[in-house]
Amino acid sequence: MAMDNAKMNKAGTMRKVLSYMKRYIPLLVISLALSVVTVALTLYFPILTGRAIDLIVGKGKVDFTAMTAILTRAAIIVVIAAAAQWLTNICNNRMTYNIVSAIRRDAFLNIKNMQLSNIHIQISVGHKDAFLFYSSTYGKKFKTKLAFCATIFASRIIVIFLPK
Repeated sequence: MAMDNAKMNKAGTMRKVLSYMKRYIPLLVISLALSVVTVALTLYFPILTGRAIDLIVGKGKVDFTAMTAILTRAAIIVVIAAAAQWLTNICNNRMTYNIVSAIRRDAFLNIKNMQLSNIHIQISVGHKDAFLFYSSTYGKKFKTKLAFCATIFASRIIVIFLPK
């Protein structure tokens, strides 16, 4: 029974994260397409290398004209694959930054609107650790991993600004 609840919580958390991701579906599609291009070109490069090696028959028996064409194509493929991978990383970073920013914004808005009696701060004497706990009487609204991470982050900020 406890395992079913854990799976349901994971599914609920995943649904919430995916709901934030809806705005970025075009970036996700572009990122996946660029990833396919990167993988295809990365797999094609050893084939071209093998073809270039096959043109070396023996000492003094090298087809430099064909080899130059193959190596030029290989160089172009490397440049295109690198550019595709770079653009993939840009898409992924933009999605990640914006989604985390939106989650953080919503979490802090929820914490800001939460009644102070539902937030308990406990600071250990002699330690620079603070833990924020929210009361179970507030309800199940904030019982997600995202809100918990936001409260831990906020507690760290509180500790930083507390006088020693």
